[in-house]
Parts: sequence; C-alpha cells; structure tokens
Amino acid sequence: MSATRGRLLVVDDDLVQRVLISKIGSKLGYDSVVVPSYEAATELLARETFDIMALDLSLGERDGVELLRFVAERDLRAMSIVIISGCDDRIMKATRRVAVGLKLPFAGCLDQTARS
Repeated sequence: MSATRGRLLVVDDDLVQRVLISKIGSKLGYDSVVVPSYEAATELLARETFDIMALDLSLGERDGVELLRFVAERDLRAMSIVIISGCDDRIMKATRRVAVGLKLPFAGCLDQTARS
C-alpha cells in the first residue's frame, strides 16, 4: 500500500456519496474524513487541517458556497477544493468563479449526475 498523500475532508449530506468519495480518496492514498453538514465541517476545520476538501454544493439548510466563504475567512487556502454537485453547468461555473474570487485553490468539479 502506498504512503498517505495527505488528508481529505469529504463534506456531503448524502451518505452513499460520502462513503464512495471517501473510498476513492483512500484508494488514492488519502486519509479520508467524512462529515454530513456545514456545521460539522466548520467545527472540524476550526481544529484540524486538510490537504483537500471534496464539497457538495447542496448541504440541506446551508450550501457549499457558504463553506467556501468560511474557508476563505479562516485563511485555509492551503487546502485544495473539489466541488461535487448534481447542479447544472451554469451553477458549477458560478461556484468556480466564487472559489477563484476568494483566492481558494480550486482543483475541479465532480458531476454527481454522471452516474452509471
């Protein structure tokens, strides 16, 4: 087994998606931690560091853009961001612009609608 590449935080309110992305992260060598909500993510980010965050845009009452703002306010810019969403392309592009505007290291998007 390869050495750990870093820590991955998966923020998604869908259990199946959290588990799937965490398993993919682990296979890539990341130490994966999963949380189901904005609140759980902010509590964890206030006390722990991560190298990459996979973030669902739809988090129930809160949305992923709010978490991007939290990350920027806390100056957690060393953490790369991957957006996960079933939203349409226009919303994904707008979210990317927000992340770039907040000077967050944007690593890409995963489209949840592209399921087999």
